[in-house]
Amino acid sequence: MSQQPRPGVSYAAATSSTSTDPTITTSTSTTEATPRRRRRVQVEDKSSPIRKFLNYPAVHVVIFVGIVVALGITWDAIYHTAYSTSKFDLRPKAAAHVWYFADKRNILNRIFVKRAAAWTTFGFLIPHAIFSPSRHHHPYFPSKPHRALEIGSYLLAWYVVTGWMTSYVRTTTGAVCQLPLPPQLAQNPSFSSLTRIDQLPIVRADDSGDVQSGTTFINVPQEYCSYGRNINPSAFPELFSLLKPRTKQLAEEGLYKPFNVDSTDFRARFFEGFDLSGHVFLLFASMAIITRQLAPALKMVYERGTLVEAPGKRIGGVQLAGHALSMVVGLGLVLMWSFMLWTTSAYFHTVPEKIAGYRESSASGDLRQCVA
Repeated sequence: MSQQPRPGVSYAAATSSTSTDPTITTSTSTTEATPRRRRRVQVEDKSSPIRKFLNYPAVHVVIFVGIVVALGITWDAIYHTAYSTSKFDLRPKAAAHVWYFADKRNILNRIFVKRAAAWTTFGFLIPHAIFSPSRHHHPYFPSKPHRALEIGSYLLAWYVVTGWMTSYVRTTTGAVCQLPLPPQLAQNPSFSSLTRIDQLPIVRADDSGDVQSGTTFINVPQEYCSYGRNINPSAFPELFSLLKPRTKQLAEEGLYKPFNVDSTDFRARFFEGFDLSGHVFLLFASMAIITRQLAPALKMVYERGTLVEAPGKRIGGVQLAGHALSMVVGLGLVLMWSFMLWTTSAYFHTVPEKIAGYRESSASGDLRQCVA
């Protein structure tokens, strides 16, 4: 009796499931082998240095910054270029032996490094958070609340370390808050015989190598260094009475510039003590957060050659342009911070002070990652 097909099922379909045709078997095995080969290629690609960096940017930034700081310390050990920032830097800017970027008054330090937190936040982090794709476009990118939390933790670490911890460490390690006085006071006969002014002791420096001979200071309360309070005539009437008449007149009218009194940087500064390197801390922290924020987009470009992912989830032209521009700014800041980090390591602070700044930034980075 011949086999009858079941109702609703074609004879070809019924026989295909039990077919032993070698052609069909070979085709099926080939189809199943293709994904396995693709998976093997992906596993091999994960071992590439670029992919490792993009998958773990924070770890590689710690290593990179450590190398930069070590190179700066080595440069100082060979050429003896660094000086202690716990002393007043009164070396002339135009001295032949001072490299331009080794002078703290260089343009990169005054405009960018001194405001590194502002440049990092407003120049990169906020624009990048606005224009960058979110997790909706691809799981590589963090969510908006996550970005906001990481930016907030970065700013909190900046404020705590540079605004409070550095001053606390200086004062607890024996630092004294002193105000360098204008050189013109030495020509005033009334001043040369004084030992105190405004009830504060006058310190006359000798030629110690750290401070120019003949420089005079007065010891002032700690808040003038810790909180940057201005030296004003109401608090120091006797001092201002000895300054040039023009300076005294401007002071009385409230028009004088506190940082340029009689051609002197007229502000109090800490002297001695352990000066934890706030520059190393801040530049390290800024490079770390920029790199972490850039890593998802760089990973997208590396893997797929585009800043966007799937059709239907593409970002608009304005957003794409803003995102690309923020990436360029971020990469430029990382390069600048790297150069200035080496300069700081080679020309400023003692070795323990630089290592302390590196350690504090690394610890705060670990804490920010746990929080964010």
